Amino acid sequence: MTLYRRRSAGFTLIEVLVALVIFAILSALSYRSLSALLQTRERIELETNRWREVMIFFNRFDQDVRRHVDRSVRTGNQYQPAWYGKPGFAGENDAQLMFSIMGNPEQPGTLMDSRRLGYRLNAGNIETLIWPALDTAPGSKPVAYPVLSHVKALSLRYMTSQGYTWSDRWPAPNLPDGAIPKAVEIQVTLQSGEKLNRVINLK
Repeated sequence: MTLYRRRSAGFTLIEVLVALVIFAILSALSYRSLSALLQTRERIELETNRWREVMIFFNRFDQDVRRHVDRSVRTGNQYQPAWYGKPGFAGENDAQLMFSIMGNPEQPGTLMDSRRLGYRLNAGNIETLIWPALDTAPGSKPVAYPVLSHVKALSLRYMTSQGYTWSDRWPAPNLPDGAIPKAVEIQVTLQSGEKLNRVINLK
């Protein structure tokens, strides 16, 4: 009589170890894939937010300069033209571009919210400066608000009426131009290397 030996149910130790190794490898691969996916998603969100900030800044600058008025200002006994631009700025109360505005953007046609605005690049941030009124007393200080960060360079140019040339300062030297340039070009260089520019017609 032949006796058959019945194999015991279950897994051997080697089979269990092999299964654990395979599971560990798959877990590690899954973790790396998930981690890479999350990092990619985070980078995309950061980039999306960054470009949204850039778009908001350019739209704000566009709206501000289109609200300009031909109105010179007085600080004590000193006068400044309605539109005043230069490559750099000196001191906390100065800016690369300063101009007069009048009117509330939420109420077109009104003569409210008359003030002096300025833009400058300060320590990697583009700031807008707001003076309390068009004419101010000596020592009156503007309030500076950062409107775009991580900026490497800010360049502004102004179109003259003499052959449609560009000048990096306004009033343009040696040119009998009016108080306001025909157009303004703004170029922003981000710290990541991208160069962005926009030309805005003012007349």
